Amino acid sequence: METASVAHVCHVNRVPFIAVRTITDTATHNGMENYDKNCETASRISAEVVIGMLAELER
Repeated sequence: METASVAHVCHVNRVPFIAVRTITDTATHNGMENYDKNCETASRISAEVVIGMLAELER
């Protein structure tokens, strides 16, 4: 929901916006235990995506 509200404000104000989100749990494997377990991996994946996007922008 937080991402949607930021995206909406940017859209209304015609400000370019992109969000990268990574899922840390699922309906089957939810809760803080899975969040803690998967947070590092999810963060690494998000960083790799952003780095790849920035590399594409440099072209």
